[in-house]
Amino acid sequence: MAPWETSSPYLDGTAQDFQLEHEPLLFVPAAPVAPQKVLLVDDEPVARDVLAETLQEICGPRLRMHHCSQGLEALEVLRRRRFDLVLIDYWLPDMDGLELVSTIADMVDDTAVVLMARGGEGSLGAEALYRGARHFLDKNHLEPETVRQVLLEAWHTARMDWAASCHTASMQHRLEETQQQLEQMSRQVAALLEQTRQMQHAAATLPPAEMMRQFEQLAQSLQQTQQALSRMQQAAAERG
Repeated sequence: MAPWETSSPYLDGTAQDFQLEHEPLLFVPAAPVAPQKVLLVDDEPVARDVLAETLQEICGPRLRMHHCSQGLEALEVLRRRRFDLVLIDYWLPDMDGLELVSTIADMVDDTAVVLMARGGEGSLGAEALYRGARHFLDKNHLEPETVRQVLLEAWHTARMDWAASCHTASMQHRLEETQQQLEQMSRQVAALLEQTRQMQHAAATLPPAEMMRQFEQLAQSLQQTQQALSRMQQAAAERG
């Protein structure tokens, strides 16, 4: 009996435990040491057995693996569930693996995709990387240590790239906030300058008491602008 046909706690062919939303944009969670949710897309029983056993050794008791034998089935699963790692055989009954790699790369940005084939590590592997895969696995070399190295490298690279993307998005968000604050301050300064100009123009005609009131109002506005600028500088120092 194949590993995914058993009641092993490591493998799960159902939809449970996969209905997870992506983490908030500005938060990057601490990564576990190995992928925990794996999608295996392969219609070759022998390779599936070997990979399933090796993944159990790599990922440990928290592994949850789902198996698909066709590309369209895999895409439907990916629309409903999130995975840390997707292993794709190049030869599938309904499409080639490169096509599936391209489609998945456009669907998700925090999942490591690995293309598998017998041979072809040169040109096929390069094309897989170009289309969005994180690594290439030669199915002629499914020794546990080789599989471990390829899968962990692919997964860690995907995690690092996703974290960098989140950081970039966070910095962009902060820059937009700062730009909005600067625009608001610019409007405040322009209003203060206009108020000063009007006071200078009316100085000869205003009673002393009114002039004093307007000067006090201007001083208060300048103090508020200075405080806002200080808060911006403090926030920038904390972010830096």
